[in-house]
Order: sequence, then C-alpha cells, then structure tokens
Amino acid sequence: MKKSEVYLPSNDGKNQLHTVIWEPDTEYPRAILQIVHGMCEYVDRYDDFANYLTQNGFAVIGNDHLGHGKSVKRNDDLGFFASNDGDKIVIEDLHNVMLFAKDKWLGVPLFMLGHSMGSFFTRVFLTKYSVELDGAVIMGTGFIPDSAAKIGMMLSSLICKTKGERYKSKLLESLTLGSNNKAFAPNRTPDDWLSRDEKVVDKYVNDKLCGFTFTAKAYNDFFKIIHSIAINKNCEGISKELPVLITSGEVDPVGGKKACEKLLFKYESAKITDTSIRLYSNDRHEILNELDKEEVYKDIADWLISKI
Repeated sequence: MKKSEVYLPSNDGKNQLHTVIWEPDTEYPRAILQIVHGMCEYVDRYDDFANYLTQNGFAVIGNDHLGHGKSVKRNDDLGFFASNDGDKIVIEDLHNVMLFAKDKWLGVPLFMLGHSMGSFFTRVFLTKYSVELDGAVIMGTGFIPDSAAKIGMMLSSLICKTKGERYKSKLLESLTLGSNNKAFAPNRTPDDWLSRDEKVVDKYVNDKLCGFTFTAKAYNDFFKIIHSIAINKNCEGISKELPVLITSGEVDPVGGKKACEKLLFKYESAKITDTSIRLYSNDRHEILNELDKEEVYKDIADWLISKI
C-alpha cells in the first residue's frame, strides 16, 4: 500500500484542501472509494479502513473539509466553512476531489462513502453528480424534518448577526449533539455515543482536531444542507439506477434503524431501484471504529465489489 497526500484548491478561491490518497500495490485499482468524513473530525481517521480496502485492490481518496483537519490554516478557521455559500462550496470541493481521482485513475469505477455530516453532504452531492458515480454508501445518517432545519437556520443566523459568524455557540452544539450521549448513561466521557470501543473514544477525546465546537456560520451552512435534502421530497437529480447502500449502527443516536428505514423508503418511493440497508446490532455512531469493524469492512468491500 502506498499512502500520499496532496493539496487541492477549494472552491472558496482561497484555501487548499488537504487530501489523502491510499493506493493498492496492484498496478491499477479495481475501483476507487471517495470518503466524505463527518463533523469535527478528519479523513486520516479512516486510515485503518482505507488500508483494508487497498489490500482488496481499491484506491481510496478523501479530503479534509474546510474548517477541518489539515485544511485549517489558523485555529480561528477550525469549524468554519466560508463567509458566503459555505453549504455550496463544501459540495463543490467534493466534486473537485472526484474529478482529480477520475483523472488519476482513468476509467476506474468510483464510489462515494459519506459518514455522519458527510452523509448529508453525500446526499446533496447525489442530487447534482450521481451520474458521475458508480454507487454510494450512506453511513450514520439522520432523517431530519424540515421544521427542525428551519429552526436551526433561523437560530444560527440570529447568532451570526448578534455574536459574529465565527462565534462558537454552546447552545447550537447542545441542540445538535446534546442528546446523543443520553442513551448510554452512565457516561464515561461526553463522546460514549461514538463507539463501544473505549480506546477509540479516548483517542477522539484527546485529539485537538476532533470534537471542537462548530462556528455559528458552519452550523447555518449545515442546516441549509439539511433543509435542501428535506424539501427535495422526490429525490430530484439522483439517478434511478444508482446503487445505494444505507448503513448504520442500530443504536446510533444520529442514524440508527428508524432513520435508515425512513431514508430507504424515501429512495424506494422515488423509484431509485438498487437500494439496500445494513444495520449492526449494538453498534453506535462510528461503525468503522466499532468492536465489530472487521465485519463492517468486509460487508462494505463485498458490496462495492458486487457493484463494479
């Protein structure tokens, strides 16, 4: 396996996106998986999963979103997308990375995997660029009503006006993430909801590039993304033939069984014909970092291979 990194231009016209590439030892990959990471983390956290895929002949690529990981120039930028159109820029950034991958590995099938916040990014991406993909894995996603998205948009907009767009609002954080740990009381850490694996949780808690507080403007951008998904009742723009795997831990407070089943029903109602669901009993939010991660890795690899 060969691992490398490049910096690709962001659509904000100012920043560079830290992008990691994992390549198999084979001369040419059987397929490419583009990873879209979640909120308050970074793509190198997917290293173990990417290594597994390279051993099975895949190339893997993924960028740190604006405001995340090594795409951050200054501490002030942590948890911040952009002053204007951040919700659009982060999606176009994914397209830039995809085009880079397609140019690097000409003619190789390309899939996208989005986790958590990245799953919402992926769901918007599919409405614009699904014809350029060979399939998508939607992991740890939620099914959030438009009423909640609108409240989030209004509240975050008000905070931006009164406190500033880079203000770190504990209120917004509490409304968005505050209840995630309740089901796992008594809590050992504030992030027990991520995984049953205590080593994973401790590493996350002690990582300065994880678990930080989002800015009010980034929350506003994220709520706009959720709003755009909620109002697209018929999944306009998504190819009817696109293979989609929806997957989650059954006790994931973000996704979970109910959210995944609702999304599956929405896609099936929109006549997206190749949809499937895979849930993992007792798993929490980060199924790629769970105690049964080897099973998860194999299931995803098998699904990808079946769609090549």
